[in-house]
Amino acid sequence: MSGNRLTLTMLEHHFGLCLPKASVMRAPLPAYTVRGQLSLGPESDVDLIRAWAAEHGYSLNWGRSGHVPASIRDAYAHADGRRSS
Repeated sequence: MSGNRLTLTMLEHHFGLCLPKASVMRAPLPAYTVRGQLSLGPESDVDLIRAWAAEHGYSLNWGRSGHVPASIRDAYAHADGRRSS
C-alpha cells in the first residue's frame, strides 16, 4: 500500500470518513483552513456522547481515539438543542 493511500486509510478510520477513493487518488487534495481549535487529545465530552449514541441506536464503531465523528456530534447537538461547533 502506498504512503498516500495508507495516510488516507488512516484518516478515514480515525475520523470516521468515507472518502471517494477514485477521485481522491486521481486528483490533488486541497488544503483548507478551518475555524476553531485543533484538539489532538480526546474530546472532553466523548464519554457522554458515546453513552448518548449507544442509547439512541448509533453505531459505536468509531474507535477509542477520543474524537467523536461529526455526524454523531451533530445529531447529539441537535437532540440537545445546541448548534454543533
